Amino acid sequence: RMAEEEGTGELSISLRPFEIEDADDVMAWKGDPRVAAFCRWHPYTSCDEAVAFIQDFAIHHEWCRAICVPGRPVECISVTIMIMPGA
Repeated sequence: RMAEEEGTGELSISLRPFEIEDADDVMAWKGDPRVAAFCRWHPYTSCDEAVAFIQDFAIHHEWCRAICVPGRPVECISVTIMIMPGA
């Protein structure tokens, strides 16, 4: 369910760095097998996995951001620069 800005009918989406406190929200989508079916990871089975994702990857990745609606993480996006040999 997506939230709309009050009275405008517009959806408010923002990007921000992850925080450890986001673990429950991360678990909401990374623990959902319906979401994982379209991704390269298996569904998380514990909140410890969500905390590890945030601590070991998201916080340290320069371009990993939480996609928030409104203010609450509902997914993530990351960008990785790759240099191709011979390019």
